[in-house]
Amino acid sequence: MTDRVSEGGKGKVWTQGANFNFKAGDVLHSLDGSVALQVTSSSSATQTEEFSLEGNVQFDVFEVKDGKYTKKYAEQCSQVNFVRKLIAG
Repeated sequence: MTDRVSEGGKGKVWTQGANFNFKAGDVLHSLDGSVALQVTSSSSATQTEEFSLEGNVQFDVFEVKDGKYTKKYAEQCSQVNFVRKLIAG
């Protein structure tokens, strides 16, 4: 995320390109620390002028409370949709 200023005010904008490669073991936390996503397996996403591969991510969703992680469920989606989830929160 990069800070940007526009007519609507100041905010953060996603600045990642189109190539993603989340891998098993990656852990991402929500801003408030109450949720964590842990990647369990994946295949990379790549985009060129000739082709586009969205890749795949399997991940576990954990509730984080008092430093303890409780697995809530597992999910699978494309690398592109995983990034969309991260952006949307």
